[in-house]
Amino acid sequence: MEQNKKIMLFSGGKDGAYALLKMPVDMIVSFVSLNGQTQFHAGPEVPAKLLEDILKLINIPFKQIAISSTDNYLYTIFSTLAGEAQAGQYKYLITGDLFHPYTNGIGDMLAGALGLEIIRPAKADCPTREQAENYMRQVIAAGIKAQIISIRDHLPEELLGLEVDNRLIDKLVNLGIDPSGEGGEYQTIVTGFPLMPKQIIIDKTKMEAVLGRNQKEKFKKLDILKYHIE
Repeated sequence: MEQNKKIMLFSGGKDGAYALLKMPVDMIVSFVSLNGQTQFHAGPEVPAKLLEDILKLINIPFKQIAISSTDNYLYTIFSTLAGEAQAGQYKYLITGDLFHPYTNGIGDMLAGALGLEIIRPAKADCPTREQAENYMRQVIAAGIKAQIISIRDHLPEELLGLEVDNRLIDKLVNLGIDPSGEGGEYQTIVTGFPLMPKQIIIDKTKMEAVLGRNQKEKFKKLDILKYHIE
């Protein structure tokens, strides 16, 4: 039996896509809440149905786990991954984490509790804030297409919906914003990359002001009303 099987946490953004390009995995697990937000970041992210369509296009075995607003989301993540890790006899936990100490700490706790070795393929190219600009240009050069779908409330609304390209990176650098968004400045949805034979085209959106997972931090997000695959 394969002794080096890998299970990945994937929320549908640019860093997870980059990690997948660098390190193929055997299984993907995504956590989604009943109000359409994944639960691994502070701000709003990819709607559950859209994330499911992205995962189907990637064509790697996956499981989506729904979490209600009243669930202890960390407990749900731990218990679900424990069952998957044991059933699949995985050795490695793969994440798209970069350098943020909070997500790194959560990942370390998960891996330690599950008896798995954690690998962060994207962090190898972006271990500190100083490497963020160069890392983002590597993400773009790798053929990853993504759009910004949420931003912190204090950031310019004009960033919402923008494609992640070199012009955006220049803009973020000029504004003094971490171009990798690792501090939760913005969240993305991957709309295409080499593992997806087709692309997601977002047709209709509306902007909403929302609270983050902790019900304190404020964000602006794009509510994706219509999209298609081509």
